[in-house]
Amino acid sequence: MNIAVKFRFVQITLLLVALLCGVEAYAQTTELLRTIVIDAGHGGVDPGAVHGKTYEKDINFKIACELERMIKEGMPTVKVIQTRRTDVKVNLYERGNIANRANADLFISIHVNASDKSSANGHSTYVLGTNRSEQNLQEVMRENSVITYEDDYKTRYEGFDPSSPESYIIFSLMQNVYLDKSMELAELVQQRYAANIPTMRNRGTHQAGFLVLWKTAMPSILTEIGFISNDEDRNYMLKESSIETYARSIYEAISIYKSKIDKQATVSQIAVDATPTTQIVATEHNEGVRFYVQLLTSRSALKRSSGKLDPYASQAIERKMGSWYKYYVGGYSSIAEAREAQAEAKICFKDAFIVAFDGEEQISLAEAQKRLNVTN
Repeated sequence: MNIAVKFRFVQITLLLVALLCGVEAYAQTTELLRTIVIDAGHGGVDPGAVHGKTYEKDINFKIACELERMIKEGMPTVKVIQTRRTDVKVNLYERGNIANRANADLFISIHVNASDKSSANGHSTYVLGTNRSEQNLQEVMRENSVITYEDDYKTRYEGFDPSSPESYIIFSLMQNVYLDKSMELAELVQQRYAANIPTMRNRGTHQAGFLVLWKTAMPSILTEIGFISNDEDRNYMLKESSIETYARSIYEAISIYKSKIDKQATVSQIAVDATPTTQIVATEHNEGVRFYVQLLTSRSALKRSSGKLDPYASQAIERKMGSWYKYYVGGYSSIAEAREAQAEAKICFKDAFIVAFDGEEQISLAEAQKRLNVTN
C-alpha cells in the first residue's frame, strides 16, 4: 500500500469512527468556563525568589491583580477567585483546596524563576507530571521547599521531602486526569508570551512535580515569567508596562482556551435530546477493589437518549460526587482488564482514563494495587 493510499485509508477510518461515536467525539468537555482561580505564588514570610530588595511574591501579586482586572472586564460572566489578596502566607495545600472548594474550571499559579547561574533566562509554563530534567527538578525543589514554612508539613504532605529526588517518584505514579487540558492552556500561554515578549527566551512547556498543582481537581498550570537572577529578565519584569504585558499574555491564552471550551459546550448542547427520559442509574457497587474507565464528567445528570454516552449508554454507571456527575464503565477486578476497556473507550472518548474504587471509596491506582497485593 503506497503512502497516498495509506493516508486516504486513515482519513476514511477516522471519519467512520467519528460517525459511530456521534458528535460527542468532538465534544467531550461539556462545561462552560465559569470560575478561574488565580494563585499569586508565595507571600507573607515566604518571599519566594529574592534579588536585593526585589521579592518574587510582589511581582506575582501585581500580575495576579492585573490579570483579574482583565478577566472581569473582558469576561464578565467568569468568576475570579484569588488565593491571596494581601501579602500573607497561604499554605500550598490550601491554594489547591481553595480551587477545589470553588469547583473552579481553571487554576493558574504565577511565579518568578531563579537560578544559581545568572545566564539562565526566559519564561516557561508547567503542568503536573514527572520531572524530565535535572534543571527542571532543581526549579521544582526550590518552589516546593516553601512547605517547610508550614507546621507539620511532613504529615500534611504524606511524608514528602521537597529536597529528596526520591520523593518525586510519587508523580510518576499519579494520574493527572486533566493533563491534556492543562497542557493545552500551558502551550497557549507560552505562545502568547512569545508573541508579546519576542525578545525574551521561550523555554517552552514542561511537566514537573509542583506540589501546588498536586491535588487540584481541574486543569491547572504554573507559569514562571522569567528569572529574577538574570539582569535582563529582572529589569524587564520590574517595569509596570511589563506587568500588564504578562497579564495580557495569560489573559489572551485564557480567552482562546475559553472560546474552544464554549464552542464544545455549544456543540454538546445541540446534541441533547429535549425529550425527558429515565436517567442512568448507578449499578450496585462491587465489594473490594474494582477498576473503572471514566468516560466523562458533567455538572448535570445525563439522559440515556442524549447521545453523550454512545455507544455505552446502556452500560454506563453514574456516580454523583459533590456537584459533579461522573460516568464510568467497568467494575474490573484487574488493571489489565481496565486497560483493555480504556483502549476501546478512547475511540469515542479520547480523554477516557482508569479510576479505582474500594467499595464507595475512590482511591489512587497505586493504592488499589497495594490493597490487592495485601489481599492476595
